[in-house]
Amino acid sequence: MNGQEAQYRSREGGGLVSSYSHTYGSVPTMAATTYVDRPMPDFPGDEHFGEGRTNSWILILRLRLIALGHADDQRTALEWDDDDLSAAQMWDDKLRAACTRFQLEQGWRGTHADGFPTPETWRRLWTR
Repeated sequence: MNGQEAQYRSREGGGLVSSYSHTYGSVPTMAATTYVDRPMPDFPGDEHFGEGRTNSWILILRLRLIALGHADDQRTALEWDDDDLSAAQMWDDKLRAACTRFQLEQGWRGTHADGFPTPETWRRLWTR
């Protein structure tokens, strides 16, 4: 697989369901797909998430929530004219809401579903 393409496999264990290429300038619908052969990244720590934060861990969280179908509203942060994806690396209320939706789906309530990723949130994002 080259740097321009990433292939996706159906969560149901099937074959290739879509191919994504930066060349075509579109973001695929990935609600029923997961990355092929991608290990879970280690949880970076609480200090990387929250108001005023900007970093690549936020981008990774945003992309994973989009891939799992919890953040379709986050696709606008991936504008193609933003070459360094700086907007997608900034924490915002929409990302927090997307993370909250994921946590609520886990059956968590109260402070366990506050929209800030924890080590357990992170683990579950990659073990679905």
